[in-house]
Amino acid sequence: MRRAKLTQMYIRAASNGDMALLSLLFRDYEGLFDADGLDEDGSPAIVYAACFGHTDAVALLVENGVRVDGPDRNGWTALMWACNNHLAAMARLLVASGANKTDDEDDEAAVGRLAGSASMASISMDRVAEPPFEWNKCQPDQMFVFDEKDIDWILDITTEKIRPTRATLQSSVAASILFLCARYAHYWNTADLLSTFMERAVDAVIRSVRQAGHDTVTVAYWLANLTQLLYFLKRDPGLLVATGDAQAVLSELTHELFGVLVKGVERRLAAVLHPALLDHEQIESSNGPPRYENMWTGFNRRRALFKPASNPATVTAIFESLLAIARAANLHPEILAQALTQLFHYLGAELFNRIISNREYCCRARAVQIRANLSSVENWVREYASSLPVAPRVPLRNYLRPAVHLTSFLQVCSSLEDVAAFHATRASLTTLTLVQFRKAIENYKYEVGEPSPSEDIERY
Repeated sequence: MRRAKLTQMYIRAASNGDMALLSLLFRDYEGLFDADGLDEDGSPAIVYAACFGHTDAVALLVENGVRVDGPDRNGWTALMWACNNHLAAMARLLVASGANKTDDEDDEAAVGRLAGSASMASISMDRVAEPPFEWNKCQPDQMFVFDEKDIDWILDITTEKIRPTRATLQSSVAASILFLCARYAHYWNTADLLSTFMERAVDAVIRSVRQAGHDTVTVAYWLANLTQLLYFLKRDPGLLVATGDAQAVLSELTHELFGVLVKGVERRLAAVLHPALLDHEQIESSNGPPRYENMWTGFNRRRALFKPASNPATVTAIFESLLAIARAANLHPEILAQALTQLFHYLGAELFNRIISNREYCCRARAVQIRANLSSVENWVREYASSLPVAPRVPLRNYLRPAVHLTSFLQVCSSLEDVAAFHATRASLTTLTLVQFRKAIENYKYEVGEPSPSEDIERY
């Protein structure tokens, strides 16, 4: 039982290109699993690794003595998949390891013979000669041939066996497989097969998405794949019309996934806003914590002993994580830009509301600290904004401006001597309204001996 479980874990790791797990299995569990074993569909690990383009995984398997010519249930070997996918480096590696090679031919001839006999695109030892994709007609090497009995097997691989991780998001493998299957069904088979395949494919994708829950990696993976699949279906003239119903469902699912992605990041931000941006103290006071009018100061002294561990880097790390996942999943740049726009709008609005509605933060000392924390986030935006493939239509820093202006006003409001001084300050803080100025003054918490704004300003 243990051997069977380890073998299945090993095959799945090869399918996902999980080099860390494969290395661990060969190093610490050698002999406890079958390196040439088959999964329930009759395919060995090396075929999965080759099918999904994991050259490093194929190299590791070959290095550990895995049989290079082990076929899947349809008779396809790893070398056949390498040729079909135009992976010259992988093909060279497999041929050099003895795959499909007779005693009287060299490596170049072996690859050429296999590619020719399989009716695949020619592949040389130096470069991949990949023909341009024909969108207006379906070439034999630009589709995936299958029978109706194969649908469950195909969907199991594309929606279940390919498990995205931060290291191996597989990019648009699922979208490519589903699209090539749809092309074959539409151009070379029947409308009934296309309808059956698309209906079951949509159901399988929905199940996989629902199982993912709020996992950011999986959500980004499917968001990227569904976006790519919709592009493929709309680009192909025949499938544009034939798959209209499926496109409508996939489009709705794409919008839903975008919302899940944004909400998931918002939840992570909400959990750290107070400790990282509102309560974190970058600037140490030489006089200790400030004392406030009509307030017991024992809690302030106690709070200073328990400073939160989070800091502005905690917030920027959340955004860096999102950027890394989006790049690994090959998420469309426009989608990433829109997600960042919504997230910074949320961040700026949430910070502003938490400051202005809480007297704990409506004071000069806390405003100084919060402004310093916001500067750290602004510096991160300056550094990373230039690396984005598509710049958001509104600069991300603009969404932080209301909170920045509010903290700036809280630092000077008690020193305003007359209405003219207030007007001059208001002119420089253009994002704040009169109602917000009044709310900030009403909630302002004065330090001992700190002057209050003049009565003229309060009446104004």
